[in-house]
Amino acid sequence: MTTIGQQFLDAIYAETAPLLVLGAPTPFVAMQMEAKGYKAAYLSGAGMSYFSYGIPDVGILGLDEVAAEVRKFCRVCDLPLLVDVDTGWNDPEKTTQTIIAAGAAGFHIEDQTEDKRCGHLDGKSIVPTTEMAERIKAAVKGKTSGQIKDPNFMIMARTDAFAIEGFEGAIKRIEAYIDAGATAIFAEAMTDLEHYRKIRDVIGKDIPLLANMTEYGKTPLFSQSELASVDVDIMLLPVSLNRAMHGMTTTWLDEIKKTGTTQGMVDRGELRPRHEYSDLIDYNPQTDSRETVLARLNARHK
Repeated sequence: MTTIGQQFLDAIYAETAPLLVLGAPTPFVAMQMEAKGYKAAYLSGAGMSYFSYGIPDVGILGLDEVAAEVRKFCRVCDLPLLVDVDTGWNDPEKTTQTIIAAGAAGFHIEDQTEDKRCGHLDGKSIVPTTEMAERIKAAVKGKTSGQIKDPNFMIMARTDAFAIEGFEGAIKRIEAYIDAGATAIFAEAMTDLEHYRKIRDVIGKDIPLLANMTEYGKTPLFSQSELASVDVDIMLLPVSLNRAMHGMTTTWLDEIKKTGTTQGMVDRGELRPRHEYSDLIDYNPQTDSRETVLARLNARHK
């Protein structure tokens, strides 16, 4: 049986251009992405913190909250899910076991201190290379030490060292993280396209490399074709859809307050009819009942 971790790897290597991986604000949006032909999805720590909990992304959410969110996604969507697990919550082996059991395909774990922040903000602090290497080793152990095993589960090492130790410092850490067992690399907040080419030269062709194209960050918004030219494997858009929802909601709130109606949004096709989202979740209100819906959900996990 092919594991979800292997399915994620297959999706990466099936593409000639970097695999587009978007953050999904909700399970429903992940289902929309699947319907549109995307091959993987992302659960963003910043996206969860800001848009689901209304709090800053400073490491307040824990393993229980993130695992619960993963289970919600995997209950209704078949896309391999890459998850942000911050620093691993002091027990990376348990984190790996828990996220595998919840249904995800992989996660990235970072070398920031517990008092973490968004990778594109100033004022970050990072742990020593040896401490991060121990995080990775423990995470790798969790792939096969839990009740549910996935030897192909992706342990992606994210380094925030570029902003603190410079590019050469980041390269040294990347080499150490691969030696510790990381199976993919996420070099955060790079400022030059050539950085990715140099990282590829160091890590070789068999380690997936992710580039974070978050808007308003320190990294220019390189296109998919530009990233392909430097052998990036995954193009991450972590909160693009969250930003879109925030922007349009702000616009709509102003319009409703001003006009006292949603008719304009309906006329412009910005508010979609019920049958579209019923169709997406495979629900027919004329024939379905609680029992038929539960039966379909339960059948997905047999």
